[in-house]
Amino acid sequence: MNYQILLIAQIVVDVFLLLCIFYLILYISKKNRVSEEERIKALFNTLDKRINAANTVLDKISAESDRGFNTSKDLMKMLEGKRVELQGYLERIDYVLKALDEALPPKGTEIAHFDRYKEASNLAEQGHGIDEIVKRVGLPKGEVQLIVGLKKK
Repeated sequence: MNYQILLIAQIVVDVFLLLCIFYLILYISKKNRVSEEERIKALFNTLDKRINAANTVLDKISAESDRGFNTSKDLMKMLEGKRVELQGYLERIDYVLKALDEALPPKGTEIAHFDRYKEASNLAEQGHGIDEIVKRVGLPKGEVQLIVGLKKK
């Protein structure tokens, strides 16, 4: 967009300069009595130079636009690759979290700040039954039976 404004400004300046040159050619031609044909040739030469300069500017703008467009496409491809990679990581994390949830004992069975075996031993000393201890502590029934058996001896 800025290139277009610069291009328009360049064209306006070029036209103004052409008019000035044309005026000077006419003014000088009156003084020097330059032939009509020579004045027209000079005017066309000047005009041709300005057109070539404008074409050069347009070519540069076009090249920059193409380069910027290709860079944007490359960046979009790279971002899409990173998005797919991150999606894979998230799926793996989700899988691991689900596996951890399945491995943990059910809620309400966690014992804060105590070793589960020690808590099972304390409950056995208090006379709680095996099923009650299993529910509260979250240990397998065989281990709780062993702890209760040791406490009875």
